[in-house]
Amino acid sequence: MDAPNQLRVYPFQKKNSAVAILYWNPTDLLNQTYDGATTLWTAKRKGTCHLIDPLNGTAYEIPNENIRKPTSDVLEFLHLPLYDYPLILTIGDFIERERTEQNRTAYPNEKSNTLFVIIFIKILRFLLLLQ
Repeated sequence: MDAPNQLRVYPFQKKNSAVAILYWNPTDLLNQTYDGATTLWTAKRKGTCHLIDPLNGTAYEIPNENIRKPTSDVLEFLHLPLYDYPLILTIGDFIERERTEQNRTAYPNEKSNTLFVIIFIKILRFLLLLQ
């Protein structure tokens, strides 16, 4: 059994080198508290970085001030929201989506018309098979 308030992280990579990272803090919200933000590190990748909330299908483009490059081959994502359910951090074209002028605005106002919930459910089913 996992320790309470232990961050769970599951990375995925496509053949085109795009990455999706599912992360969350499994917490019994009635009996525990936790900090609602986290920092994640990953190998440097090309492409736009998005944070997807699968509960409502919203995709946010992560602003440059929340991304640091401590070394030439590492990306550090600062102050990412942390919930008791998985959020999806994508780097590159992990999920092909239609770009319109409406959804090119900066985080946290970017809305996506893609059905991220379907992808999220498929990934969760895969994760449940691993346990």
